[in-house]
Amino acid sequence: MKKKIALLMIAALMISTVFSACGSNGDNAAVSEQGENQSESDTKSNEENQNAENQNADAAAVQGEPEHIVVTYMYYPYEVADLKNVQDKVNEITIPEINVEVEFMPISAVEAQTSYSLLISSGEVIDLMIIMQDIKNYTDSGQLEPLNDYITPETTPAIYARSQEFPLLVNVQDEIYGIRPIQRYYGSQPGLTLRRDYFDEISYEEKDIYSFEDLTNIFAEIKEIHPDMYPLGITGANAVGKGRTSFTFFHSIALVGSYGALMDKNSTQAVNLFTTEEYKNYLKQMAEWYDAGYILPDAATSELSLDELFSSLKSASYPMTLNPDIKDEHIGLQLDEVYIATAGITYWTMPITTKNPEAAVRFLDYVYGNAELANLIGFGIEGEHYNLINAGEKKIEFTNGDDYTTSPFYNGLNYWGDARESLTYEEVRMKEEYDSYTEAALQNQFQSYGFDFDNTNVFNKMIACQSVLDQYQVALETGSLGSKWEATYDQMVSQLETAGVQDVIDEWNIQFKAYLDAQ
Repeated sequence: MKKKIALLMIAALMISTVFSACGSNGDNAAVSEQGENQSESDTKSNEENQNAENQNADAAAVQGEPEHIVVTYMYYPYEVADLKNVQDKVNEITIPEINVEVEFMPISAVEAQTSYSLLISSGEVIDLMIIMQDIKNYTDSGQLEPLNDYITPETTPAIYARSQEFPLLVNVQDEIYGIRPIQRYYGSQPGLTLRRDYFDEISYEEKDIYSFEDLTNIFAEIKEIHPDMYPLGITGANAVGKGRTSFTFFHSIALVGSYGALMDKNSTQAVNLFTTEEYKNYLKQMAEWYDAGYILPDAATSELSLDELFSSLKSASYPMTLNPDIKDEHIGLQLDEVYIATAGITYWTMPITTKNPEAAVRFLDYVYGNAELANLIGFGIEGEHYNLINAGEKKIEFTNGDDYTTSPFYNGLNYWGDARESLTYEEVRMKEEYDSYTEAALQNQFQSYGFDFDNTNVFNKMIACQSVLDQYQVALETGSLGSKWEATYDQMVSQLETAGVQDVIDEWNIQFKAYLDAQ
């Protein structure tokens, strides 16, 4: 049962990378122009950073026996059979370049969350550890080494340079304990992904931003042509619960501990999301769509995946966070502007059982600055595990007719180096499109971007609040109660108050104010 729950949590964390849709941001011309004007200076800056990284690697390559480090290699969904061969190839690079010998410790993403603390407590030597959960789970128990003495412009030029672009460094009580991986792009955009053939069929006007009224009209036209279809494929399994609210697929907000929110990018005071007029209007709209036959009758309990909803022709669209990637057969209906509110919860950390901290950080910095090495660790050996089929898009394919289930080297998690330079098995956009999307998101940045909440003081109350949401949220947010939703909504709000939801929000606001005051 614990494995199943952990698997669901990992799957939830990966939703944004598993499914893709697009927002063709028509109003981003100014952003694109700005990006073009910056390109020359950005190129120069990148060259300077690369030179510094190369100099650092040269300086670090000392004589003598290589320094041995142990690095966790988190994998999903299957164990990577050929990891040892890739490890040997990695050491062919790192030993002569930075005098570091790497030993990968494979660990399942499902097992990692429960195994790490036990490994550290038992004294297991681990020099670098990737985690995908609240970092305070480890800092509160004293299991992580602070990194302040190791992260400097001189010793870690690649990490330091990139930390000036994005909030990579994670602080807990004024100490650096984590380093975030770099994503291919940053930002979120509320919206729906709709099969393009259905959109073309109804000949609806393409817009930069769609309103609820627009969606109602689109659903109505699709339903008229396809009476057996439920145009909006929202279910409890794919959009609600486990710390999520489908409200975020329709509005730009900064979610606070799953219960509160900053309702706009300039706000510095979180409020109870579930008592806002915006949330109540959203529930009302979902109930109306459900009563109109636009949502599956069993939406609250359906276990159908998004692909199954589409392939079975049960639904024409589903809500999701839009991003630059889009399949040709889909269209993204943008419901709000692209924005960025949080920086993510995946971190590189150093356990207190490290034996070679300087070598570990030297290796990590080298990975951040060396795309060839990062891609070797993430995707394996070219010609043996993959073939490069489009250098411009960095697109690859499996060798020998393999797929992700049969390849001796496939990992669904890629947290190595700078993902903007990463290879991919998927159809992707050009780098300029990702950069433009990121730039637009950073121009619409919430005050909370870069802030990390310490939930220690309210952890039990958060569990109590989540228990309340688990009872009511799915039925309400899939519209499954129809016009009778308000009585259930009132019960949920009342029980959240009893569970201490306001205490959670108040604690968040106290910490957030301190964070802002320190900026």
